[in-house]
Amino acid sequence: MSSLFRIDIEVSTNEDFREAIVLRETAENSGGGHDPIDLTGHSFRQHIRRSVESLSEFQLDADNGRLTVLGDPVDGVLAWHVEDEDLRALGAGTYVHDIVWIFPDGAEVQFAIGSVTITQGITR
Repeated sequence: MSSLFRIDIEVSTNEDFREAIVLRETAENSGGGHDPIDLTGHSFRQHIRRSVESLSEFQLDADNGRLTVLGDPVDGVLAWHVEDEDLRALGAGTYVHDIVWIFPDGAEVQFAIGSVTITQGITR
């Protein structure tokens, strides 16, 4: 991977965060198409922090079920599932995050960065 993707997330404390994206080959890597990347054997890890310097983090990965390869890995779907109680525990505010892609051979590559904005939900 040669470039970082920007993923900004906005969510409220009174909802579950459920989102999914399809990771696709670039045109030059797939002979002109945009085929899904086969994620068999791949995993992902994401940390959310108040600031880059903060030691406290909220982790998302397959082990805790918050960031997983969804369905058949050949479809290339990366999915988030964070419960509303986790978002309330984090608290309203703006955070930073990055996502590390872990390849089957153990290589780790930071592929996305961005912000997470958690707003205080009105309906409680």
